Amino acid sequence: MKIDSGMHMAYMPGRQAARQDNSISAGGEADALPRRGAPTVGPSMPMPAGLANALWLAAARRDEEAKAASDGLAAEFMELSRMTAAERLRKEMLDALGLTEESLASLPPDERAAIEADIRRAVKEQLGIDETAEATQQAAEAAEA
Repeated sequence: MKIDSGMHMAYMPGRQAARQDNSISAGGEADALPRRGAPTVGPSMPMPAGLANALWLAAARRDEEAKAASDGLAAEFMELSRMTAAERLRKEMLDALGLTEESLASLPPDERAAIEADIRRAVKEQLGIDETAEATQQAAEAAEA
């Protein structure tokens, strides 16, 4: 199968077309054909310096934003890792309610007491503490005294 040299030569400017025939020369050797490299594609014009600078600055900003986000996540993880299970559960419940410790402290006493009771109940459930067993034990101790 013969490949037409017209199309693939368009990708190699400055090279002459190879001979179409593979005849044997008088010396008995095949005619030496010029070696062809794989076609390459490159920019037709160099990139303007302003565009290159803008691309570098955009990449640098992305890197800085990613590092800042990573640092924030690492700090949050370290904060959570230092908390006990009860403290983490309390923080999760306050976050779910959209509250912080400061905003909880500023609530009226009856609302604050209700939220604190919910948090205590959730902590006891999470830790597997049975309130009825504790109440029975406390009543038995009070009766002995």
